[in-house]
Amino acid sequence: MPDKKYSPVFDGSVTVSSAAAEKLISSGDGTAALLYIYLMKNHGEVSTKKASFDLNKPEIETERAFSALVKMGLASDGENAKAAPVRARPEELPSYSAEDIRHEMESGNEFSLLVSEVQQAMGKILSSDDLIKLFGIYDCLGLSPEVILLLINHCLTEFNERYNGRRRPTMRYIEKAAFSWEKAGIYTLDLAERYIKQCGIRKDKASLIKSVLNIKDRALTVSEEKYVNAWADMDFPIETIEIAYDKTVLRTGKMSWSYMDSILNSWFDKGLKTPEEVQNENKPSKTSRSSKKVPENKDENSSSVTAEDIERMQQLIRSMNDQ
Repeated sequence: MPDKKYSPVFDGSVTVSSAAAEKLISSGDGTAALLYIYLMKNHGEVSTKKASFDLNKPEIETERAFSALVKMGLASDGENAKAAPVRARPEELPSYSAEDIRHEMESGNEFSLLVSEVQQAMGKILSSDDLIKLFGIYDCLGLSPEVILLLINHCLTEFNERYNGRRRPTMRYIEKAAFSWEKAGIYTLDLAERYIKQCGIRKDKASLIKSVLNIKDRALTVSEEKYVNAWADMDFPIETIEIAYDKTVLRTGKMSWSYMDSILNSWFDKGLKTPEEVQNENKPSKTSRSSKKVPENKDENSSSVTAEDIERMQQLIRSMNDQ
């Protein structure tokens, strides 16, 4: 079935309104109620497959629940976008006052516990501006405290490896990373753990590529890192990367990032991965070699008769008859 995308119909609040609650209760549909809460929490378009995965429900059951929400007027499937306006994804965090933060801190809810954990992880007391950004990530982007802690620890690890422990990420940097995660749909603990694991695999591949390029005593520049990460995502064996590097230096006399990138992209587009495949790319096939005609050296004593020989003999016979 097609993977439609659905969006919640917001009334300006992330809470369940009395009217929505009444519709859900009257329907007696537990899956639809759970799905509506899920949609409201995630503040935007959610696909059937994504929701099924996160809620651990069969896709056909999730599709049925989506249809029920559309009939109740609590969700839009894109066909009634005008009748069901959707809150746009925020481009930046809203402004919060110091009083908002103080109230959250004194309420004893999970945000106050999150602040304590973040301060411990970052090894410092958060400033007022830091607290406002952290609350925006928690309140506006809808990331859970567990996901936020994973995000911050991931940023700390990145900075530690990049700057050898000499620098720590700012809350502004963490805010940008949070927007990136939210945009990519990384808002559950399971998805966050998968993403961090994939980053670790890419980092290991990038480290091997750096060794091939003889970059040992310095970090990659921003542009170099983009190239290396792209090559790591292509999932070439390291031996194939070595061949591309060798061809680049041989043909240009130096390391040319754009030239090597064109080689690897060409191989990737052609589906060539292994060293054997890329090395045999320009070799003629057996069929093409065998199809070429090889001139034969005719033996003077050969008994084979050609058409020319027959014609010559016929002319000789005709001339003898005429005599």
